[in-house]
Amino acid sequence: MNRQEALRELRLGAAVHRLEAARYLASHATKSDLERLRRARAREPDAYVTVALDDALRHAAERENHSTAAPEPAIDEQQAQADVYARAVEDTTQMIVHELRRFVGLTRVAARAAISDFDESETKARFDRLGSLMDAVERLGGAAATPSFEEFDLAGLILDVRATEAERFDLRIDYYGSVPLMVVGDPGLVELAVRNGLVNACESVSTQPPEERRPVLLTWGSTERDAWVAVLDRGSGLPEELVDPFAFAQSGTPEHLGVGLALAARAVNSLGGVIELANRDGGGVTYELRWPRTDPE
Repeated sequence: MNRQEALRELRLGAAVHRLEAARYLASHATKSDLERLRRARAREPDAYVTVALDDALRHAAERENHSTAAPEPAIDEQQAQADVYARAVEDTTQMIVHELRRFVGLTRVAARAAISDFDESETKARFDRLGSLMDAVERLGGAAATPSFEEFDLAGLILDVRATEAERFDLRIDYYGSVPLMVVGDPGLVELAVRNGLVNACESVSTQPPEERRPVLLTWGSTERDAWVAVLDRGSGLPEELVDPFAFAQSGTPEHLGVGLALAARAVNSLGGVIELANRDGGGVTYELRWPRTDPE
C-alpha cells in the first residue's frame, strides 16, 4: 500500500480497509494530507478507525511542525460532497439489503413449503440468483466491491434478465449471441450492470408513442481478451445537459436518483472492465460493457 492508495481507501474502502489505511498513514502521512485526514475523521463511523485516524493526524501534525511552514491546500468542496454522498449510499444500501434479505428469506421458506421439488425447481434457481445480486449490491454499496470470480454462462444470465424485463415493460427485446457462452467473472456484478443498461433502454423506448417504439437489441460475445455485452435502443438518447451519466446523483430521468449507472460502472470497474455509453446515429443509445476474460488466478 502507498499513500495514494491509503487515502483512497479512507474515502471509499470498507471499515477493515479504512483501518489498515489509517494505520499506514500514521507512519507515512505528510502535512499535505492533513485536510483529507480531518475530513475522513469527521465522517468516520467506526470507533477503531477513529482512533487510528487520531494517531495519523497527530503524527502528521508533528511532522508539519518540524518542517518549513507552507500554506495548506484548499478544501476540495466537490470531493467533500462526493465523500458524504458515497457514505450515505453505503449506509442506505446496507439498510435496504438487510431488509430485503429478511423478506427474501421468509419468502424462500414459504416457497420451499409450497413446492414439493423446490431444490430442483426454477424458483430455487431464481432465489439463488437474487441472493447473488443482493451480495453484489451490498459490496458495491460499501464502495469497495471485491469480485467473486467464477466461470458462468453469460448467455444464460443475459437471457434470464431479458425475459424478466421484456415481461415487465411489455416490449420486444431482440437478442443475438452465442449460446451458451462460458466466461469468468462475478455473475452478480455482471447481472447488475446488464440489467441497469437494459432497464434504462426499455424506459427510454417506453416514453415514445406505441406506434413509434422499436425493439431493443441485446447482444453479447467474447474475444481472446475480453467478454462484452451491449444494449442498443432507439429511444430518446442522452440529454445534452447530462455531462457525466456515471456520476452519482446525475440522471437523465427526473424521477431517478442517479445511482444506477454509477453502481453499474463501479461493478464493471471492479472486474477490471469499462462501460461506454453514447448516442447512436439516428437516435437512441448504445450501452456497452466489457471486462477481461482472463481468469484472475
